[in-house]
Amino acid sequence: MFVVLLLTAIMDFANMHYSRSTLQHAVSQATRFAVTGNTVADPKNAGKRLSREASIRYLVKKFSGLGNLGENDIRIYVVGADGGLTEGTGNPGDVIMVRASSRIDLVTPGLARLFPNGQYAFTCSTRFRNEEFTSAALAFPGIARRLA
Repeated sequence: MFVVLLLTAIMDFANMHYSRSTLQHAVSQATRFAVTGNTVADPKNAGKRLSREASIRYLVKKFSGLGNLGENDIRIYVVGADGGLTEGTGNPGDVIMVRASSRIDLVTPGLARLFPNGQYAFTCSTRFRNEEFTSAALAFPGIARRLA
């Protein structure tokens, strides 16, 4: 019995680490894409593009592979000079922050009791400064066509 508990605890800790690392990577990559001012093609409507905010949410979900991420689990903010947060993707030169929260169910009975509702909840975030994407689009016409 002890060996089974030990193995499930190892699997829980491995799953916790993997999920957190995967979400952090997804948030980082989506934010890096977002600061260029670009958007992704709408997977549901051919020929249309998602908004910047929808593109960020789509990429976090796609890169993380975590099926339990809802719209309220991914937050996008502009970071003010005073450190205050305002929702939105910002303008060129603004600092944006993408924050995603998730939770995973734990299967080890003793371990699950240590966490609220038997779930490990975690949040990952990253900040980047938006590039001067308007001037970059004017300097490189190929980029301007992709942004349109």
